Amino acid sequence: SSDVCSSDLVEDETAIESIPAAAKAAIEKRAAGGKIAMVETVTRGSATLYEATYTDKAGKKHEFTVKPDGVETKD
Repeated sequence: SSDVCSSDLVEDETAIESIPAAAKAAIEKRAAGGKIAMVETVTRGSATLYEATYTDKAGKKHEFTVKPDGVETKD
């Protein structure tokens, strides 16, 4: 069915250059010298979030999500 329910989640791999500057800055600050592996645009209903996966200097993988304004969210 084409009904869109609020739990529908769409994740699209995105170039970090194409996301809002505040979100990009927050991701780069959080990765702090680590390697950003992937950024995804996560769309949940009308909300857009950006999920970043990065590897820190010690080689450990991390994932976190920021809002377009760069505020980190646990959502």
